[in-house]
Amino acid sequence: MAPGQDAGRRQGFAVNEFAGGLDHPRWLHVLPNGDVLVAESNAPPKPDEGFSIRGWFMKLFQSRAGAEVRSANRISLLRDENGDGVAETRTVLLSSLFSPFGMTLLDGKLYVANADAVVAFPYRDGATEITAPSEKIVDLPAGRNHHWTKDVIASPD
Repeated sequence: MAPGQDAGRRQGFAVNEFAGGLDHPRWLHVLPNGDVLVAESNAPPKPDEGFSIRGWFMKLFQSRAGAEVRSANRISLLRDENGDGVAETRTVLLSSLFSPFGMTLLDGKLYVANADAVVAFPYRDGATEITAPSEKIVDLPAGRNHHWTKDVIASPD
């Protein structure tokens, strides 16, 4: 959608860009205080499987689609300080992840689904950066024949 183009909104609603210039934004999670977390991520590097016509075409198409770029491997925090619908604050909450995607906050811990594992970090309400090391919760299937995007949802069981 081009800037200023009407997105088919209903009467009484407004549409605006909350934040721009993100590096492959894949998933959002809104924290209880209204901060928005964005997983900036791309697929992990694929192992070299030698030359094949199929592989050559896949690489060509993915390159043209912008998918053959290094993953940012981070979660950014966006904060609307004044309630105008635009994020004035933008920080890197977590970095050095492995193709992160899903996120959830539960009992003071932020859980992140990387392409290969679910990890947890201590989280304090209002924090703009987490520097604590991750705690691995569980390994996830990764690699060939496993899609890299993984979500994490808390449930009673």
